[in-house]
Amino acid sequence: SPRPAPLAFAWEAHANLFGGTTGRIVNCVLGLIVLLLPLTGVVLWWPWAGFTWRALWTSPNPRWSSLRGYHAVVGLWSALFLAMFAFTGALYYFGPVFYRALGVVSPLTQPPYPYSTPPADGSRSPAPLQPMVDNARAAAPALPVWGMFPPMSDKSPIRVILGPRGHELGPDHWEWDNAGQHYVYFDQYSGKELARWELRHHTVADTIRAWVVPLHRGNFGGAGVKALWV
Repeated sequence: SPRPAPLAFAWEAHANLFGGTTGRIVNCVLGLIVLLLPLTGVVLWWPWAGFTWRALWTSPNPRWSSLRGYHAVVGLWSALFLAMFAFTGALYYFGPVFYRALGVVSPLTQPPYPYSTPPADGSRSPAPLQPMVDNARAAAPALPVWGMFPPMSDKSPIRVILGPRGHELGPDHWEWDNAGQHYVYFDQYSGKELARWELRHHTVADTIRAWVVPLHRGNFGGAGVKALWV
């Protein structure tokens, strides 16, 4: 479904700075620059605090006039969130570069991404969806339908996903953890099945990638976590 107007407006402002791809690049570059603030702040804080653990929760100089001391303590704790938001946000554009580097240390499981073939006559009539769902169910009859991803371009496939839903997995899982889910890819025009894929085991790199979006959005621990993130 199309996003309601207020959400579309908020997304364009937050992710793209109303500038499309160029705005996304600028936004993510700014995220990397913001990442320098907590990193350099910790470097400045550490020798000034005297290398004591006590400085983690109180100022070395407890006088209220010591603004630098309170700034250091509050900044130290908020730096954890600031660095996390800046880094995970920057990955919305620089993610492929980061994941290629991560793949040197740990293999990253890449799903297939077949392409739909537009008809030669130039028509763009979509194939009916119900036969795709029925076909996917036949591929994994023991799994319920988790969801369907519509095509993102005129060459993208339609993905039908089967597997346990978030509330069925338990409190230690979230809907971004796709281990055990069965993916079936279809041509958006002909409805022909293109590929099947299932992620059975997460590597370390898979786990890191799976955490990026939940960490940025705070959608992994209920309303309390979301309130803390806000």
